[in-house]
Amino acid sequence: MTDETDNIDWGIDRRTILKGAAVGAGITGMPGLATAKPGGGGPCFKDFECEDGTSVKIEFVIEEDDEGNIADCYFEEETDTDLVTVDDWESKDGEECDPTSVTLSYADGFTASKLMAYGGRDCDTETVDVTEEELDAYESGLETKSGNRAAISNLQFCIVEDQIFGSGEVAFGYEDLPKTGSDWDVNDLVVDMNASFEASGRTDGNPNVTQLTFDIIPQALGAGDDHEWRLDFSDSEICSGSYTLTTYDTVGNQVSEETGTVPDEITVFESTQALFDESLSNAERPGEVDGCEKPNKWARLTITFDSGCPLDIPETPDALNVNASGLFFGPVLYNKNKELFVRRDDERLVAVPETWAWPLGAVQIWDAYDNVSAENGMPSYDSSTWYSDGLEDGAEDLVTNCNFEPADDKSIESV
Repeated sequence: MTDETDNIDWGIDRRTILKGAAVGAGITGMPGLATAKPGGGGPCFKDFECEDGTSVKIEFVIEEDDEGNIADCYFEEETDTDLVTVDDWESKDGEECDPTSVTLSYADGFTASKLMAYGGRDCDTETVDVTEEELDAYESGLETKSGNRAAISNLQFCIVEDQIFGSGEVAFGYEDLPKTGSDWDVNDLVVDMNASFEASGRTDGNPNVTQLTFDIIPQALGAGDDHEWRLDFSDSEICSGSYTLTTYDTVGNQVSEETGTVPDEITVFESTQALFDESLSNAERPGEVDGCEKPNKWARLTITFDSGCPLDIPETPDALNVNASGLFFGPVLYNKNKELFVRRDDERLVAVPETWAWPLGAVQIWDAYDNVSAENGMPSYDSSTWYSDGLEDGAEDLVTNCNFEPADDKSIESV
């Protein structure tokens, strides 16, 4: 059986124009356009399909002067979407206009799920899982009829919205009294939050979040007063949507569930005293610690936005800022006995990685941590990474850490 395809003359593989001619004018029949000739099928790049995105085609253009000499060469988009750009390219050794590799970038919030390259009468296709990687470069896998490496004549892309999945952890430690009456051990409540989100595309660099999930796990209670713990969205540009707040007990049984449209503020725990069996749990005084007591409940808050919500989500612990001012929401402690609020950007709140060790009862934080000092009776944080810079000499017995997490069966486990 004879492969008659090789006998078909496709003509020149790329678009060649006279320098100064209008690009795109009178393209049909130009010598650079790879079109089918009578007697066979069409060029392989015509088989490109993009069912779930926007199809984009970029051609390699060679400009010639009146004498047939190459005056310029470049990649140019034929489809006029501005969704993908060839930022740079490399040519064959010794050749000026035979591109064999390209680097790519995409418009904000978009990426490519598929690329097809054409050259030398050959096509090469690459596909990626856009949740795991990005097609930011391509090196020619094209071959000529003789088996040599072929230069790139055109590129086709299937452009989709960038699918983003992110997660992170943060811990919050609180003082719950007026600043002049605080003992500054910041353990009156310690709460860990495991956050995850799904997003589709970006706006001004921020992910357009479609769903946001917070797992909120109490770690310590060092106060005799009772509190509410809330999430405040009133100062952020939170979008419309719905939420589900579910609480579970230690063994994973569902305790409560509430749903509704996203309000300015959500009360996650109505009573911090109900979170542990004793008022001083995992925050006893030095020498009185006897292991870690599990909390009685934890909560999962899921927010589903009506459309992608661009949120400024911190990407590093430093971006949280010491008192949580870097967060797009406010983790609020309300002392019901004193009618006192501790909000974001308050010295009585610290936002740190969940691996930190909090001071034990009545241990002032500057007596525990090397890069925290006292200034007018309140803590001054001398480093954005004070929590990992080291403890004061001999302070190892003045701090503690418990790390409770929800297991797959929604029970609480120590990890």
